[in-house]
Amino acid sequence: MEDENIQNVTPSESVFIDETELRRRLGVSRRTIFSWRTSAKIPFVRIPGSRLIRYHWPSIENFLLRQQKGGAE
Repeated sequence: MEDENIQNVTPSESVFIDETELRRRLGVSRRTIFSWRTSAKIPFVRIPGSRLIRYHWPSIENFLLRQQKGGAE
């Protein structure tokens, strides 16, 4: 049954994305992504046995929401 659930996931529900998709969604440069990653501002996963890095989109959204500034001060 679990395999059936995996097959029903639509592209918009993808949880892990690559750097190209992250840059597209955020409209930021590679340098910005690298800076955020090396300063541990955004979480990432390095795929074991490779140089591939993936980003957990819900965690990235949480990072962005934490940066959100309030209205009236």
